[in-house]
Amino acid sequence: MNTLQTPEKPGRRTWVYGALLLGLFLVLGPACRQLERNMGATGGFCTTTDDCQEPLTCLTETEGFPGGYCSAQPCPQVGCPGSFATCAFLDPAHTVSACVESCNTDMDCRTDGYICADLDGASGCLPGSMATTGAGSIGASCAADGDCDAGLTCMTNFVFGYCSKACVSDGDCGSDGACIDQGGGTMRCMDGCTNNSQCRFSYSCTVRDGSGVCDVDATTDAVRNPSGQPDGQPCVNDINCQGGTCIVADDFPGGYCTTMDCDIVGCSTANSTCVNLQRDSLCFVNCNDASDCRDGYRCTTLESGGKVCYSLPPIQAPDAVGSGSINIVCDSTGSGNTRTVRFNIGSGTDGFVVVPFSPAQSEVAPTRMTLPDGQVFDFERDYSFQTINSLLLGTIVPMFFPASPSFAYLVQPGQYVFEYETDDASSCYYVLEQSDPGTTLDVNFYLVGVPGVTSATADTDASFQAMLSEFRSIYSNAGISIGTVRTIDITGADRDRYAVIRDFGEIYRLLALSTAPGSTLDEALSVNVFLIQEFNISELPGLLGLSAGIPGVPGVHGNGGAGLVFTSADLQGAPDQLGQTMGHEVGHFLGLRHTSERGGSEYDPLDDTPRCSNPEDPYGCPDVGNLMFPFAVDTDQSSVTANQRFVLQRNPLVK
Repeated sequence: MNTLQTPEKPGRRTWVYGALLLGLFLVLGPACRQLERNMGATGGFCTTTDDCQEPLTCLTETEGFPGGYCSAQPCPQVGCPGSFATCAFLDPAHTVSACVESCNTDMDCRTDGYICADLDGASGCLPGSMATTGAGSIGASCAADGDCDAGLTCMTNFVFGYCSKACVSDGDCGSDGACIDQGGGTMRCMDGCTNNSQCRFSYSCTVRDGSGVCDVDATTDAVRNPSGQPDGQPCVNDINCQGGTCIVADDFPGGYCTTMDCDIVGCSTANSTCVNLQRDSLCFVNCNDASDCRDGYRCTTLESGGKVCYSLPPIQAPDAVGSGSINIVCDSTGSGNTRTVRFNIGSGTDGFVVVPFSPAQSEVAPTRMTLPDGQVFDFERDYSFQTINSLLLGTIVPMFFPASPSFAYLVQPGQYVFEYETDDASSCYYVLEQSDPGTTLDVNFYLVGVPGVTSATADTDASFQAMLSEFRSIYSNAGISIGTVRTIDITGADRDRYAVIRDFGEIYRLLALSTAPGSTLDEALSVNVFLIQEFNISELPGLLGLSAGIPGVPGVHGNGGAGLVFTSADLQGAPDQLGQTMGHEVGHFLGLRHTSERGGSEYDPLDDTPRCSNPEDPYGCPDVGNLMFPFAVDTDQSSVTANQRFVLQRNPLVK
């Protein structure tokens, strides 16, 4: 068998998303697929190249393709031609690429010996003799349970995910699987093998519990395409990149080569840094200043103090005029790119957020703060776990104090001097205070084409209420009740545009549709949660939900950092899972970090959250049951520590 890997990951359900938007196509899809085959499109029958559309050629039976197979070989840099096409490597060395017919299940493939094979984040029709793993089967790549066959769950702690299920013995795992102890007595099915060529990219055939199974290869080179471009270089699709992933979002002009899951496999390029984001880890090329980056990119500072070339700030700052109940001030002083603001915190305050932002959409990077007692606090040195917002949000950077009981001394009555760097001399800021530990969180649910649910039916919809019940239960563990729940319909062109999110920029533009639910400060202090139909972001297949920032922008609505976005794809089938995901991401929005970051090299700043040196092996982790563990696994993950409760209750959004 040959190892298969695709550097082009359009998402396992790409053509289905199109069908959701074009109902007629959903009906005609199978007929259109067969018509394309008959016309010599990718995956079509052929005897010679003359039977295939240009620029496709015929892969013949002697090459292992029953009935002949129209394909482009190697994959064109502009992508594979045709409505149903993706790219795969056909050899274990990952040097021979070819366009193959994309699929969701075996029923989408020809019946003359082809199956829907797993391609590490996508799936394609290939001869059964070449496929290491069928799409959705045990050992297949996945990002969520819905990517796996019925009865299987997605173990997201594995590189590109791993479809599996609980087991007692090998007999529970089918003829090709084995029941393996994942740690702590947790037994899960893994894909059986006898040699490395039977395993996916980044996996090797390893003996565990006496059986050969496809397990993560710790020695795997992060280079997925040796002839591709290094991290940070322009690209059109994933086949262009050494690391096997091309970010093609609107906010990454010209495309951006990167390496996914780098916290596990490393970066494909020496001059790049692995950055832990909320959902995954990606590599970004190093820089000293803007001159080291391509046009349209900025040299931004990481939590570690290093700098990388990243996209331009995507956030539209709030309008300083008509801010309603929030007192926005635009009176910074300073010279060059250093700005200074002064504000007072009253006695009896338990927590506060200061939010500097640039109306001109220049990058904002907080540097230090002088406390009322004269102590100078350096953010990069002492509070780096919150500077991630300079990367995520760019132009508006909420800073929350205290993000741990050990930083309670940062909250003092008197005048603060707050400094940040920006090119915008007219930058602004606002401050929100929390006078007592909060106990109530108000939520505004924006419904963006959610099937079967509107603001008129949400109160009686069983699945929506089950999701909300799980969310309430989680926050009750933190001493927080969910108070006012508002539901708002996004309609018309905005609903059609954002029901399916296809790149990061659309997330921020959707969040900017939020509006203040009223004219009072109490109403403004609420969290915006957008429920859409589905994510279809190629570099993050299977994304379930995302907080715009850590913490998010509080109180001021109508900007790209003011909320969270979740897919409702599993609302009907798994509302509890959606409620769990929502609880985790809202935790980020209120200021919590992961207990242990992917890779096991970074942790939250809280003293009472357990730490795990290898979160990719979650069942052996003492923090696996915590709300903020980085991976979703099939165990209860609703525990909240006393220090996490301390942080949540001091965010001004919790009243």
